[in-house]
Amino acid sequence: MKTKILLIIKNMKKFILFFAIVFCNNFFAYAQLKIVMPIDSAEYYSNQTEFDTIWEKSNVVKKNGVIKISLNNWEKFIEFEDQKFNEYEDDYYENDDVEDDDVDVEVGYYVIGEKKEKNWLLILEGSINTLSYYLINQKLGRYDMLVGFPVIYGNRILCLEEDHTDWEQYIEIWNIKDNNDIYLYKRFSLAKMFNIYVESFYLKDDFLYVKDRDYFNDDGYSKYYKININIIRSSN
Repeated sequence: MKTKILLIIKNMKKFILFFAIVFCNNFFAYAQLKIVMPIDSAEYYSNQTEFDTIWEKSNVVKKNGVIKISLNNWEKFIEFEDQKFNEYEDDYYENDDVEDDDVDVEVGYYVIGEKKEKNWLLILEGSINTLSYYLINQKLGRYDMLVGFPVIYGNRILCLEEDHTDWEQYIEIWNIKDNNDIYLYKRFSLAKMFNIYVESFYLKDDFLYVKDRDYFNDDGYSKYYKININIIRSSN
């Protein structure tokens, strides 16, 4: 009798484990469908919204490889200085005797422009392998580094990591506060999570609309997706 009871318990454990595995697989598949929804090209192009990528020319200029920016009404400053690399000495360029031809710029900084109504200044950081952007709020005296060029949709900023070595095509969504400060809402890689590589995309309400750049349907047409940005998790 005791042996039969133990056998029943063992079989029940196997059944519960099997049920849990099936449930989890179905749950995650259902959750993924809620996050990434295939759409057709008509829905993709009909929902496109207005965006802002225009930056006005700034009075801030780079002098002798240094960009100096005033913050908090000239109370303090932030500097971005080009970093130079001596390819012969395999060290940062600090020797005045080295000829200019022997020196390569490893990291350079460039003023993209400003948005006066928001007190924003945009700086590009360019290196051999990556491009990053610094969005500086001169009035608040703070700055944030963005993974890609900022495209503004109302009170949100959308950024896409640009092609480079070890590129994983991260996407960042930043929210804009009433005082024009920004904070990171989501950061994720569709390439890592769902094998989706962005050719073009845009934001509308709580959805990211994406045209896949590398893959096609069986009929030879591009794939399109609608991503729920409230559900998708941030990743590193």
